[in-house]
Amino acid sequence: MFKGKLFSYLVAINKGMLFDDARYYAKNALQGSRAVPDVDVNSTVIQAIATYANLPVTSEHLDTFVHGFKSWTGLCLDNFDADYSAGCTQSFDSFYLRHRDKKFRCLVGEYFYHLKTWESNNINWSFIDADNPLQTGDALVISYPFCDTGNFFNTSILEECCAKDIPVLIDMCYYPLTSGCAFDFDYECIDTVAFSLSKVFPVANYRIGVRYTRKDIHDGQKLHHSINYNNMLSAFIGSKLIEKYNVTHIYNTYNSKQKEACEFLNLTPSDSVLFAVGDEDWNTYSRHNLLDAYQLDFDAKMFCNRICLIPVYEHWNLFERFKHGYIT
Repeated sequence: MFKGKLFSYLVAINKGMLFDDARYYAKNALQGSRAVPDVDVNSTVIQAIATYANLPVTSEHLDTFVHGFKSWTGLCLDNFDADYSAGCTQSFDSFYLRHRDKKFRCLVGEYFYHLKTWESNNINWSFIDADNPLQTGDALVISYPFCDTGNFFNTSILEECCAKDIPVLIDMCYYPLTSGCAFDFDYECIDTVAFSLSKVFPVANYRIGVRYTRKDIHDGQKLHHSINYNNMLSAFIGSKLIEKYNVTHIYNTYNSKQKEACEFLNLTPSDSVLFAVGDEDWNTYSRHNLLDAYQLDFDAKMFCNRICLIPVYEHWNLFERFKHGYIT
């Protein structure tokens, strides 16, 4: 952990930060979840915006993005209808509303947005544990790869959900950060599958995503899509990104750097290339700051020390010099 903190200070100094700002940066740089500010990807986004400015507004942009997305993932989603989603978040909110009569469930370590939304709106929910197993009448939200670590996991929980008639939302926003993994979408319990480009490309503020739902679901989000009441610019940007970069582009670009950084910093690489997992020596970079930001009252020790490697990738030349002892 000491190496990680020292490197964070070096990045801050390299940015010309004053002491207080540098200390704040070093405390937070290796936390959270955000896309790599890849120079080539940023250029593609800028070019897409410039191109769009000279085009008529048309639903063709929306259709091109959504129709092309399934092929881009390489996953079999034939039994689902696709519609545009403002990131994964819109898909989450639609799922909450449609199953508002159920008790929402998630594993410890799930995305804090769910916890914050349920807590602040007095929605019935609880973590899944030995004392609180899944029950008929629940609705499950689960991320794949899992939010707490960025790792893939055994999906046997879906068999239990099928047996107990529990609708499931699968959040796959980290999937494009991996080398890819086959996934069986034939489980009847799967109600919604949500994707977003916010973690794989630096486009979080454009809210670009796709939602897949069963063909008998007709809610407000699907209505928006059917009447073309969505962000056409964001859809156009999304289509240009998936045309140029395949689904494993970020993983293939940064995987060797992930392994090198983890070996030097004594971290365990995550299946999601932006992350690593640290042991108790990395408790400084636990989730406590994020819990404070979300105003959630949970013990940070409940969650893994998921380390964000973005500052390392973003300042790779500095990291290499630091690793080889040219900077101390």
